[in-house]
Amino acid sequence: FPVTIGVNRNGQNSFTWAMINNKPQHVTYLGIDIEDKSSINDKQNNVHTIQSNSFDQEKIRNYMKEIGIEEISILFIDGWHSVNAVINDWKYSDLLSNEGIVVFHDTNYHPGPAVFLEAIDEKMYKVEKYFIGEPGDCGMGVAYRIG
Repeated sequence: FPVTIGVNRNGQNSFTWAMINNKPQHVTYLGIDIEDKSSINDKQNNVHTIQSNSFDQEKIRNYMKEIGIEEISILFIDGWHSVNAVINDWKYSDLLSNEGIVVFHDTNYHPGPAVFLEAIDEKMYKVEKYFIGEPGDCGMGVAYRIG
């Protein structure tokens, strides 16, 4: 399955690097960032980035088609933390595979992902929260499709 996930700014210690360094070679990674992250592109290992604001859905979806991504197995939302930005990024969930998941970062400290995670229809998605109350942790939430 292809993997789509946002590019983090913490370099070698980021979730991005954990994904890139541990994904199978046949799995496609696409990072979306407003900054140029092309230095991590590696076509041989199916690692791609696009410099764009995630609100430019048409540009990103066209690029996904260009590199052969038809569906997403992991959507990692860790961009702007407003409710509107999280709603925008959630729109990419229409590309989730049947087994796909959406991971939300910063659910302990930022209203956008925290509020959105609470508003997900639990008849359609199973929602789990991680690192709740952990000192200094930003928190994470995961939504899995039901059925």
